[in-house]
Amino acid sequence: MLTLSTNIHDARLDGSLAKLPGDLSCAVELGLGAVEVGVHGLDVIRCGRLDLRRTREFRNLLDDHGLRLSVHAPDTLDLQARRELDLHRSVLHACLEFCALTRGEVLVVHPGRWVAETDFGVLPPALPGEQERLERLEEEVRLLREAADAFPEVRIALENARPYLPYSPYCAVEFPDRLLDLVLRVDRVNVGICLDTGHLHMTSRLHGYVESDAARLLAEHVIHLHVHDNFGRTGNWTEKTQTHQVPFGRGDMHMPPGLGDIDFEAVLGPVLRDGFDGMAVCELRGRYLGDLPDHIGAFRRLMEAVQLRQTARR
Repeated sequence: MLTLSTNIHDARLDGSLAKLPGDLSCAVELGLGAVEVGVHGLDVIRCGRLDLRRTREFRNLLDDHGLRLSVHAPDTLDLQARRELDLHRSVLHACLEFCALTRGEVLVVHPGRWVAETDFGVLPPALPGEQERLERLEEEVRLLREAADAFPEVRIALENARPYLPYSPYCAVEFPDRLLDLVLRVDRVNVGICLDTGHLHMTSRLHGYVESDAARLLAEHVIHLHVHDNFGRTGNWTEKTQTHQVPFGRGDMHMPPGLGDIDFEAVLGPVLRDGFDGMAVCELRGRYLGDLPDHIGAFRRLMEAVQLRQTARR
């Protein structure tokens, strides 16, 4: 059964649990069944080690509200990291331990990168050689299998990547077929795909593939959804300020559905066609929280409309 959710923005929390009770209560009042939190917003992991006391504090707050939970790993977690790969492994396992202790059902992970975002502006926009890319992919597969086997109760959702100029393609999973290949290589029942509608819109425009074809290709393996809107216009990696990007419709805007130009029927339809037993997260930037009830209402109507049309087509 589809469960509607929204994210609690990590920059809003900024390491403090003080705002969580209000945010969780808001999710309940809006009729949502789940929330998604980033461990990097909670300060529960420090240098690869999980803070058990703080994890218990979070679990107690969540238990008071009766919501399902998905968890987002730090954006900079990179299982193809050129440096300190052991630390990235430790962070991954700490995220999974956090999920296990808080009843987090899904951990969203950004797959490995050929050029890490933290190296943008440091390294040139050049890809490693084919042999190095294969070796790093094999190492990522090994680490994901190890993690999935160690925490079989948590589903790991590998997310399709957003693009950045001039570095794209800076990772394989800007391309849907490469994301599917990664999941098939890992070959674990608790490893699937987080389909991000905004990222898919941008990479399809940049790389010239059809969004609906990509959605059909991935649909069978999608276990989690990130739903948000944009205009499919990729910005430079240096463009970070939304107030300057929004007038030109550039970048990964994370706007409420309906404010951009994504064809959600084409993207979500293949996933919802045969029923979807997962969470759909309306993943918004913090700048949209002031009108959250309106945005969640529009999100709910969108998901219900897509589901109804898919049911009628069966």
